[in-house]
Amino acid sequence: MEFYIYTLSHPETNEVRYVGKTINIKRRYKQHLYDKRTTHKSSWVKSLKQLGLKPIMTIIETCNETNWIDREKFWITQFDNLTNLLDGGGVHYTRTTKEETKAKISAIHKGKILTEDHKEKIRKSSMKSAKKTLCIIDNVEYESIKDASRKLNILHNTIQVRLKSKKFPNYVRL
Repeated sequence: MEFYIYTLSHPETNEVRYVGKTINIKRRYKQHLYDKRTTHKSSWVKSLKQLGLKPIMTIIETCNETNWIDREKFWITQFDNLTNLLDGGGVHYTRTTKEETKAKISAIHKGKILTEDHKEKIRKSSMKSAKKTLCIIDNVEYESIKDASRKLNILHNTIQVRLKSKKFPNYVRL
């Protein structure tokens, strides 16, 4: 079976914003265009569509079932400013920001005076992200749904649905 490593790029600037793998190019492209989730990539695609544009999909390599994971991971490392949430092959990665980019962002924000309303929104946002939902899945305790998602390689949303469902008594929210 053939696996295709592809990029999605901006139609005007040609900046590569996403690297992915598929076995069906046409179907995967349509999935990107009509993705209803709220990921960085889907938000980027929606913003293009609002401008009457669509991302350009380009096949950059054809692989097989034994090497596609390594090749996808390789290609993800070759581009900056990607919207990928994973480093390829279904393995989570932590997005890294170059020191140069951090310095630019810092320079932009230096000297800005925040309103009290804005400061309060920042406080509330950081409090929300600090809260963790403890859960037990198959008698194993996880410190958060995100932690369980990573360790079990199950989508975050799938775990949330199962925690709410009576059909999955082995999923317990604490």
